Amino acid sequence: MKKEDNIIRISFLGDLMCTITMTQKAERKTGYDFKPVFENIKDSLINSDYVVGNLETPLAGADCLYTFHPTEFNTPDEFALAAYEVGIKMFTTANNHSLDRGLYGLKRTLTVLDQIGIEHVGTQLRADTERTFYKTIGGIKCAFISYTYDTNSPWMNNKLKEEDLYHINLFKEQENFPKGGEGYEGPVFRRVLRSIVPDLIKDIIRDRSKVDCGELNDVASSRNKRYEDSLFADIKRAKYKSDYVFVCLHIGGQYNNKIGAYTDKIVNKCKEAGAHYVICNHPHCVLPISLDGNSNLVAYALGNFCYTPNWGYYVDGKYSEYSIVLHLLFSTGTKKICDIRFSILKSVDNKINTQVYNIYDLYRSETNNRILKKTEKELSSVLYRLLKLHIEKIEIKEEYSICEFMNKFPCD
Repeated sequence: MKKEDNIIRISFLGDLMCTITMTQKAERKTGYDFKPVFENIKDSLINSDYVVGNLETPLAGADCLYTFHPTEFNTPDEFALAAYEVGIKMFTTANNHSLDRGLYGLKRTLTVLDQIGIEHVGTQLRADTERTFYKTIGGIKCAFISYTYDTNSPWMNNKLKEEDLYHINLFKEQENFPKGGEGYEGPVFRRVLRSIVPDLIKDIIRDRSKVDCGELNDVASSRNKRYEDSLFADIKRAKYKSDYVFVCLHIGGQYNNKIGAYTDKIVNKCKEAGAHYVICNHPHCVLPISLDGNSNLVAYALGNFCYTPNWGYYVDGKYSEYSIVLHLLFSTGTKKICDIRFSILKSVDNKINTQVYNIYDLYRSETNNRILKKTEKELSSVLYRLLKLHIEKIEIKEEYSICEFMNKFPCD
């Protein structure tokens, strides 16, 4: 699709995950080559003026050990470089894996991104750093804000000291170790039991589907109010300094089919504070988008941009190998949004590596009727998760306009 000269396109991706198998397959004698992961998606991003993705891994270096467990991460620098080379211009860095290698990993990640030339928002090296990232794109003043609910602190033992909280944007207090949970120095028999149960068994019996990342009574509670106030203050300040405020939240329940009440409350409070677009990630599956009468949008989860199917912390039936690229199109003349479009991607694991494809390219290259029908069925299910519409038969395209499915948005 040819880009129109008077249109600015800002695109948002889901979670950029890097599994153990992805790193193993990328290893070469002279380093790591992650180009195959991203190479097939370049055409889907080529018309975008600015592409934002959520970097769901620190870049802490080999000395901190690369990912060796399904629920914590550390990835070679070449992963970010390969993403940059296909057109990803910014990473949001506030998420539950930001501190998987401690403050050292958080800081080194930002240094590496600066060296590559990838802009970032959500974590900071210094206390005096502006938490909001401002950028003018085609004459449109944009503000990008990134916050997370936690850093997996109950089992990663990474709860920050008060003087270090400025390093990451939190809208909720980091959790303490739960009584009887991992990291808890409880009764001897519990510690012994945890030590002898293999991680694989723990992962199988653990409830992977999470209703939400908080309860309704957490909102504005004595523990969380100052964190929420920081988020809402950033939004209000950005509203007066920009044309559009994009709020990227790491929030929600993992592998859910619906939006949690806590998430919905926080999102609505962001809109009340002045956010024009709220882009959420973390659930590892596609969740609905919603539009209001002013064409403001909430995307509750875009899914895993890249993730090895059926690997690690995976729940079947949630279509976690699929994700959405959300394209917001603005007129440079009026500075108003003129279209909302989306592409549907799929991660496929093969001998080369986990590779991300536009579903259109996969479908067009397939000749097996059984696989074609399976793809059509999966696509229909993903679209239902995104739009809450039952679509029996849909033409498989490189991208779609929201106008094809919703009447709320002005499409003329």
